[in-house]
Amino acid sequence: MQKILSLLLLLFCGNNILQAQNNCNCNQITQQQVDELRSNYDSASIYQIISKLYQGNDKNCLVIAYNIEINYLLPKKKFDKALEIIQKQEKLINSLSCKKELITYSYLNYSNYYKLSQDYEGLSKYAFKALETAEANNDKKKEFKAITFNEFLNTRQKQHEKNDMIREDLAKGTISYLIHVVNYAACGASARLPCVYKKNKSRNKC
Repeated sequence: MQKILSLLLLLFCGNNILQAQNNCNCNQITQQQVDELRSNYDSASIYQIISKLYQGNDKNCLVIAYNIEINYLLPKKKFDKALEIIQKQEKLINSLSCKKELITYSYLNYSNYYKLSQDYEGLSKYAFKALETAEANNDKKKEFKAITFNEFLNTRQKQHEKNDMIREDLAKGTISYLIHVVNYAACGASARLPCVYKKNKSRNKC
């Protein structure tokens, strides 16, 4: 009986450890907090949050800390510092068991870096990678961010037929392309999904 109980305890604890290892989220900050930081661009708040995340032992949270800092630096065109952190983030993600779930962060950051620095060859490479991995993870929010980069590139290169193909693929998915168009028109390129479209509203609230 004692052996059976010991075995059950081992299995139970082992299962909990596995679940913990498979948890690819950062429990020290919510997505809402991250979104608020991005919208406010309050440097003091950003510094306070990322300092706390950097000091912790959770590497998944370190990925998020890098992400917050990258998204703060890129709009300010601090490209050298942003690229340095993007490369650090990529190296860290590649060392984690959650690489499959987290690598899209890296690809999206490279996409944004290459877009803002007007390196369209680099953008082409990483925007496609971001879309591919977001689709594989069924992560609709990151998928739409990747689509925005791909659409920007296709429009820039006058390859409108590729955008038509993207729209056809989206129309077959769980979220129609109409939602993407409405979000983009009402909220701008930085719109965060999901936004709810209301026919009676002239402008969407995101």
